Formats: sequence, C-alpha cells, structure tokens
Amino acid sequence: MTSQRLENPFWRYAVFLPLVGQLALLALAGWHFRHALNPDGIAYLRIAHYYATGNTELMVSGYWGPMLSWLMAPLLGFGCPRLLTARLVMAATAIGFLLVSIHTFRRFRLPNRAVTAGSLLVACASILWSVENITPDLLVAIWILLAFNAMSRRTWVETLSRPFLSGILWGLAYLAKAVAFPLACLMIPVMTLIWWRPQAHAGRDCLKAAILTLAGLMIVATPWIAILSAKYGGVTLSTSAPIVHAAAGPDTVERYPLGREFKKPEPGRLTTWEDPSLREEQYWSPLSNWRNALHQMKLILRNLVVVNAILSSIHLLWPIVVAAFGGALFWSRWREECFRFHWWWALIPIALLAALYLPAYLPLTEQRYFYAALPWSFVVTVGLLNRLAAPTISHPTPKRYAIVVLAISFLIPVGIRWILLPARSESAWHDAYELSERLEGTDLAGPIAGSGMLPRGRSGLYLAFFLKEPWYGDALNPTPDQFYKTGASLIVVRRDRPIRKDLAQDHRFQNLDQRLFDPEEAVQRFPLVVFQRVAFSDSKP
Repeated sequence: MTSQRLENPFWRYAVFLPLVGQLALLALAGWHFRHALNPDGIAYLRIAHYYATGNTELMVSGYWGPMLSWLMAPLLGFGCPRLLTARLVMAATAIGFLLVSIHTFRRFRLPNRAVTAGSLLVACASILWSVENITPDLLVAIWILLAFNAMSRRTWVETLSRPFLSGILWGLAYLAKAVAFPLACLMIPVMTLIWWRPQAHAGRDCLKAAILTLAGLMIVATPWIAILSAKYGGVTLSTSAPIVHAAAGPDTVERYPLGREFKKPEPGRLTTWEDPSLREEQYWSPLSNWRNALHQMKLILRNLVVVNAILSSIHLLWPIVVAAFGGALFWSRWREECFRFHWWWALIPIALLAALYLPAYLPLTEQRYFYAALPWSFVVTVGLLNRLAAPTISHPTPKRYAIVVLAISFLIPVGIRWILLPARSESAWHDAYELSERLEGTDLAGPIAGSGMLPRGRSGLYLAFFLKEPWYGDALNPTPDQFYKTGASLIVVRRDRPIRKDLAQDHRFQNLDQRLFDPEEAVQRFPLVVFQRVAFSDSKP
C-alpha cells in the first residue's frame, strides 16, 4: 500500500507490544468476570459436557456450531471447572483473533505504524469481547479472515493449493458458526468475478479456483451436514437460520425461541435452548401472502439501519468511510485504480456478511455478529486515507496524526462499551451465582422456572446452570397457575415485579427469603426472590 522501507525499524516489532498487553489484560478480565454467563454460553458448555461424557444422544445440535464445544470438551474431560474452561477458550480465541488480524494487516500491506495501531485496537476490543459473551463469534471471525486472506492473494487463481486451502478454511468457519457456509457460497462467485475482470484471459483459472474452493469447503462441511441430516430427517445445514428468521416474523404469534413460554427440556438437558425448535405455526414465509412480503421488505430496510449502527459502534468513522468510498466510485479514474489497490476488497466480506443478516432477526445489541469487520474496516480506512492523501500530502507527519485519529475512532466505541457494561455486582450471573451458593447449603433442589430478568441475562436460567438443574422456561406475563402447572420446584422472579406479590399470596408457594438470608441481612436489596412450590393440589387458594 505504501513503502515501508523508510519507516523506523521499531514499528516493525512494536506490534508485539499489544500482544503482550493483551495476554496480561485477558488474565485480569477473565478473573474479574470468572462467573460471567450468557444463554448461548450455557448451550455451548452443556454440549461440550455431552462430548466430554460421551453422551451421543445429546451432543449433536443443529442450532449451535460444534467447534467451540469441541474446544471446551477436552478441558471438561480433564476436570477443569466449567466457567474456567469457557474463560480459557474465549481468551485463546481472542489471542487468535489478534494474531490473524495482524496477518490481515500485513496481507494488505499496511504501513508498520498502521499495523501497530490496528493491533492495539484489536487487542483492546478482543479483551472486551472475550468476557462479554461466551460464543464462537471470535472463533468464526478467525477462520473467515484467514479464508478471505487466502482468496485475496493472486496465488488463489495461480495455484491449486491456495484455493483448496481457502475452501478448507471456509469449512472450518462453518463448523464454528453456520453463517459461514452461505457467506462462503456468496464469496466464491464474487471473488471469482473480481479476479476475472482485470484479467479476462484468466477466466479458466478463476473458474478452477472457484471449484477447488468449493471442493475444500464441502470436504470439511459434508460430514457434519450428514450428521445433522440424519438427526433431523432431511438435508440440514443448520437449524439456526429458519429459527432466527421466524423470530423476526409478524407479531401474530409469539415466535421468540427462549424464555417466552414454559417448556420442559428433554431428559438429560438443562434447557431447551441447547437444541431449540419452534412449532410449525411459528415459522413464516414472505412469499405466502402480500402482508408477509411487505413485512419482509420493512424488516430488510430496518436491518439496513441496524447494520450500519452496529458497524458504527465498531468504528465511529464507518459512515464517513462508506460515503467517501461511494462518492469516489463516481470518478472513472478511481474505478480503474480500485482494481490495482486491493485494500478496498476488504469491504466485500463486510457487505456480504451484512446482507445475510438483513432478512432475519437482528438486535441492535448484537455487535458480535460483525467482529471480523473490525480489521477489515481498518484496512479500508487506512487504504482510503492513503489514497486520498497521496496527491496532496507528501510529508509523513500528517499521515501519522491521521493514523492516531483513526485508532481513536476505533478505541472510543470500545471504551464506551466497557463503561456501559453492567458492573459485576449488578449482573444477572452474579446474583444467580450468589443464589446458587445459598441454595447449595440447603435441601432445596429440583427443576427451576422463571427468568428473573436482570442486566446481562436470565438469572433463573443461570441459577439452573449453576445448580445443574433443568430450567422449565418462563412466560412474558406469567401467573401463579402457570408456574404451578410447570411442575418446577423453584420459581425465580424479580423482587420489583407484580408477580412476586401474586406468588406471595398463593398458598401453593413459599417465599424462601427467610431460609436463604440471615435476619440481619438487607434482603430487600437483593433483586431476586425464590419461591418453593410446596402444595400438590390443583385447587386455587
């Protein structure tokens, strides 16, 4: 992108400083958030437990990619505590993400100063992301970055091994998270056309590269697809896409798959979230009628705004970058030069990844879907900066300041996200863990119902995980009768919700405050209340 020979040699090796800092801060963050949980993390840990114990009936789930659980299973098998296992694996994926991001920066020939700045911001972001969730999003970002890096090299169309390797990497990405499979299927023809256009005579080579990439993808993906297809009785890539699409359907019925209805998990599981499914009437098609088609169009338009908001939460200058690049394409000379400067190619996977999420349920909070966009957007921004500045700025100092401003534009969102992250003492998993310690010293046990919604999750589900008891779900506006009919032994609700008073006035439930807290403790400050189901008559009070 720019010549690196005149740069201070210090910057070539300064890239190791963010890596060292990341290792130290990952340890501190992991200890501070050692009890942190999220619903997806529970599913991955439980599936890993089934692999570790050889439970073949429960280890396969079409909703969750298997790779994260595979990485957790050996540690669980050797007796490593569950949450320590999660913290170690998430820390490892954060380190891998930083290393692959550095590889990406060097692949697109960023100046060494820019590589160091980019490595610093990736290190800061990955530390946050490693404790914010227990998910495979960092893991799939690693494989996607590597696969795209392989496809963006000239050797992808000039050799046999490089396209096949990129296909293998796409297959590994699919095993980490199912969204990588359709992303690969979009990326292969797009990159084939990208390579074909500037070299029309290389059409045969481009087609060969596409076929070899697809072959590598299918060699890795086919065994898992076969396993899922055998379990679900039809060709199945994943069950997540239909469910996520269903969750965004018209509000004629309740469609959300977690915590909106009472549902007992199958024997051996803690929660139905380990292998979620919906009833037939909860699925919908935009082609079935004009109302559904209109709803789908509105959803796509809404998600276009959400996607750009999420990408802006990763990089504050994202709207400016998109506007500048879009405006530059109106110049014919710029369009011609785009094929000589490959840095703009990093926009392609961001655009294709965004397109996959447009038709489905996409909450504004799910920044994790776009972790891979961080290094790509940094590459594009540095490339755009160098290209626009090249004709007018010959002195290196302004460019150095620009890199600093660019890095700050990435670091500010990370800092804001750290600030907005609920304190440990105010998080759902913290209160659930405290309740589990109090309950473990009693004879109280059995299935649990109720969410006890608090910042960062469902305390009822987390309590069930800590106690290794089944979780029977929850409803949006539950009643004592509904709780009673679930058969759950323990009910978890928020202290400030009306349902607490309803349960307290029902003779079939007993408030456990006196059993779980000492008389001198300020019980009213604890946000959760646990009730025990004590009556076994269906008659109302």
